[in-house]
Amino acid sequence: MLDAEAFKQAGPFLTARSYQYSARCIGFGVPCGRYRVLEAVLDLSGGVPRVAYLRDMTRLGLPFSLDTDLLGSKR
Repeated sequence: MLDAEAFKQAGPFLTARSYQYSARCIGFGVPCGRYRVLEAVLDLSGGVPRVAYLRDMTRLGLPFSLDTDLLGSKR
């Protein structure tokens, strides 16, 4: 815990805005059931947004379960 004086000194180094965002995107093919899971970190600190990090996470499996019977009946 910081006292008032220490907080005043730390204040200029604290921020409530962010320039990096992470996203996890999932693509799923119906009816074959194939999927791909990608994770990306987007950096907005420069003048042009850029992908700072991109990772294929498919080998870890789906992050949630899907009812494939329900997906097939929507066609």
